[in-house]
Amino acid sequence: MESKTQPYLEPKDHEHELALLKNLGRDFPNVDAAMAQIARLRALLTLPKGTIHVISDIHGEDKKLRHVINNASGTLRPLVERLFKDKLQPAQFQEFLKFLFYPAEMAEQLEQTLTDPAAMTDFAQRTLRDLFILVRHLASRYSLARVMSVFPVEYKDLLAELLNEPTTERNEDFMGRSWRNWSGAGASFTCCI
Repeated sequence: MESKTQPYLEPKDHEHELALLKNLGRDFPNVDAAMAQIARLRALLTLPKGTIHVISDIHGEDKKLRHVINNASGTLRPLVERLFKDKLQPAQFQEFLKFLFYPAEMAEQLEQTLTDPAAMTDFAQRTLRDLFILVRHLASRYSLARVMSVFPVEYKDLLAELLNEPTTERNEDFMGRSWRNWSGAGASFTCCI
């Protein structure tokens, strides 16, 4: 019967291995932490792969390039149509698309044209709800940690509540106040742009 033996490691190899294990030990202090990380990383492998879009010969075409980037290389509009075409009026749908593709310009335009605070709050609540329907769909392709990492620090907790709204058992008053307080407290649309 043949016995399997471990290959001989030089003392310097042990030192290197020990140094690596000490670093890992800081991040994963016990077996449960290490196993949870392994499970998380394996789960990440099941998420859809991102799309790579290669663009060439764009000399002096910054407006066209910006449009390609803003509409996610043409993939955003079909998704928005699928999610909202039957839910929004045609004018609201076009306004929503414009807000998605050109958020800074649209926010600037709205700040000049929507001078009535009630109208601005109504628009903000409606648009934020629709944006979070879209964000939830897009976020399903990423880990929660990755999604949370792109939220502005000042709004991270609130945005996490709004992101998880459909999965919580909170009453409408809780979420309604969240929407109203955010949109009515002068929070600019540009906070998340």
